[in-house]
Amino acid sequence: MGQIFLNTSLTEAFCMSIVEAASCGLHIVSTRVGGIPEVLPEEFIVTRQPLADADLSDALLEAIRLREEGQLMAPEEKHAAVSNMYHWPEVAKRTERVYRSALRCPQFSWFQRILRYCHGGFGLGILYVWAAVLNMLFIVVLDYFDRIQASFAES
Repeated sequence: MGQIFLNTSLTEAFCMSIVEAASCGLHIVSTRVGGIPEVLPEEFIVTRQPLADADLSDALLEAIRLREEGQLMAPEEKHAAVSNMYHWPEVAKRTERVYRSALRCPQFSWFQRILRYCHGGFGLGILYVWAAVLNMLFIVVLDYFDRIQASFAES
């Protein structure tokens, strides 16, 4: 059985694998990217900046030292703590609330969006408008070709 979980992600929003590893009682060594620092409390994880091999190996050595000195939480305690932090039915309800609140946000027409981009200042506002118009034209072209492809598929 392992004692340490090493996560070397370069990008990560919510790292489910470190939650599962902590739930199994492992101490986590991870790169400090995205939302990882907020996923688990500090006593469960040692983090370092990505792309710094020496930093990550130092973090691994620190976790080994903590284990050898008996300073890590017992696996059973860690499992119980993680189980209390992430009660999945409650997480699903909170996620649903976030999605529903996003759906209640006002939907702007293309014209309203372009007007809002104009408020980015003289230089950047013009750049935003040009980028938005090009993006919208690209979407129209893609939609056109998607409809052509769908009509071929039907026939």
